[in-house]
Amino acid sequence: MKKYRTGGEWNNEIVEVDVVRETDKTVWRHSGLKERKIADYQVYHDTWRAAKDFLLARATQKKEDARMKLIDAEDTLHEIVIMEPPAAMERLTGEPA
Repeated sequence: MKKYRTGGEWNNEIVEVDVVRETDKTVWRHSGLKERKIADYQVYHDTWRAAKDFLLARATQKKEDARMKLIDAEDTLHEIVIMEPPAAMERLTGEPA
């Protein structure tokens, strides 16, 4: 039977794999290799479309995570840009900041 394997976090490919046996959590390939269906480095899917949907969801989440990090970085930068020295410091040194 055919299964479709997606790679780990940095691998955005879909590979068609011949599987001779499967359970809910494991697949066996023709070579005799036994693999978990879901692991950090790969995920097996029943259809090519399911594999693509998985990659799309992962990429969308990665983009959203990056967007949130950018917003956080911009907020931090803004806080630093508008930062003023405390009035007490100016009185002590006699110099404006």
